Amino acid sequence: VLIALLDAQRGLRGYLITQDDRFLDEWERGERDLPLQLERLQQLAERRPHSRQAVEVLVRRADKAMAFGRRALALARAG
Repeated sequence: VLIALLDAQRGLRGYLITQDDRFLDEWERGERDLPLQLERLQQLAERRPHSRQAVEVLVRRADKAMAFGRRALALARAG
């Protein structure tokens, strides 16, 4: 989860600084991989009830971070 989120954020930051589309590869990879990793983590948490709440918080925070990134990307593309 952390690697996917970091990939996305690093790519977005690189794009916002340089406006170089090559950085969007990392953003897109993170955006694609993050939901898969979060789903795996949620499946593991189903077997460990004491972990569910922490995973739910992580999912909400990751979703919020990605939503912020999508808005920043849209604003950057709009000039």
